[in-house]
Amino acid sequence: GETPVGAVTVGMAGHVTVDQRRVRFKVAVWVFLVLLGVTFGSVEDHDRAERGGCVSDCSENGLCGVDGKCVCDPGWRSSPDCSTLTLGPAAAGGVYGYGSPFQTTSWGGNSVLDNSTGVHHLYVTEIAGKGCGLHEWQGQSTVVHATSSSELGPYTRVGVAIPHQAHNPQTFLWGGKIYIFHIGTGVSTSTPKDCNEPVVPNTDWVTSTALPDPSSPPLPIPPARPGPSTGSSLHVASTFRGPFTPVQPGMPKCNNPSPAIHPNGTLYVACTWRLLSAPGPEGPWVEVGPIQPGNGSKQPNGNWEDPFLFFDRRGGWHVLAHVYAAHAIYPNNPISGHAFSADGLNWTFSQAQPYSNAVLRVGGSVQMFATLERPKLHFNDASDPHRPTALFNGASPVWNASNQSNPCSTCGCCVMCKVTCEARGMPRNLDWTYTLGRPVLPVPNEPTLIN
Repeated sequence: GETPVGAVTVGMAGHVTVDQRRVRFKVAVWVFLVLLGVTFGSVEDHDRAERGGCVSDCSENGLCGVDGKCVCDPGWRSSPDCSTLTLGPAAAGGVYGYGSPFQTTSWGGNSVLDNSTGVHHLYVTEIAGKGCGLHEWQGQSTVVHATSSSELGPYTRVGVAIPHQAHNPQTFLWGGKIYIFHIGTGVSTSTPKDCNEPVVPNTDWVTSTALPDPSSPPLPIPPARPGPSTGSSLHVASTFRGPFTPVQPGMPKCNNPSPAIHPNGTLYVACTWRLLSAPGPEGPWVEVGPIQPGNGSKQPNGNWEDPFLFFDRRGGWHVLAHVYAAHAIYPNNPISGHAFSADGLNWTFSQAQPYSNAVLRVGGSVQMFATLERPKLHFNDASDPHRPTALFNGASPVWNASNQSNPCSTCGCCVMCKVTCEARGMPRNLDWTYTLGRPVLPVPNEPTLIN
């Protein structure tokens, strides 16, 4: 039969065939687009030149007005530099893993919309094993498929999409297929162990019991358990229900991969902390460069991780991140970060946090969280595809409001509450976590929202 377009075949005596020429031409075009996207950013760069009179170039999230004030894109508000998300109130509980009592440990993911049915498909981290909290994340993480008629859930579990070890999934659609990027190999055949942590009410998440020395270093995280060498950090399926199979040869080593499509059609993936690119999810992959402050200085506020890459309507580059300082005590512990760039080469790491650990709930109450990690934005507005519509996080709800000087004292510091458990020698099992979702409101410059 016919050789498909893009197939590589070699003619007699090693001559290059027509199909090889097509492949080389396509790769050459893709390399050109990569260079075009990184070097020039967007056809609207002249708009950025007009931002010089505004603070921080409006964080690439808006344009500078004639009065020298930022006019923010929907989803961001002037503070004064469009650096803060306009987050609406979260419904009670979470989008996945929240229960009364807690029985399932979840730690973030994102959903994709099936436009033909209106169903939202969530692919989310769930810890395998009976009674296992997040302290087993490095050996027993699975990617679970769940569905909902609403972007913000709650989502109903369908089944395991990728077995352990697979963690921090980010799902996106490409060429009629569903791709899940993640860390871990995702093809373990071993049986997850049971932890049998006691199932406790979700109101039993605060305690005044303190460690002997709250400022002591947190317990070391055990080394990751290696998975089979035949696995992949990228899985693909033709339907939302799978089956998902590993893509071979997969990606280069990439911690916490986050894919996004540039307006010129090029696929980029943010790792911790560098960029990769390819003409499609199955490669070939090339190294683009580091994601680091343009002046080469240290990232502000603390340690940055969990990058989430996205582009704005002008082609500006953005990364959301979890930020932490290992021994910082509230209110000096950072939660989130935002880095931005006009060209993908020179990055600014903002001092401002796009959101904090204070979450406004429907009804007006405010809930404080020990940590909110694995940020994932959703973009489900068909009329404005670059407008964020929701934010999902892995959430640790530990908070002792009676101890104002150190609400996370039982954990030593807030960022460690997510893995605080008796199995690690701690006095309580506090590592039951869930996935939280909040709407991102389209109204800019809203002064009364809590984030």
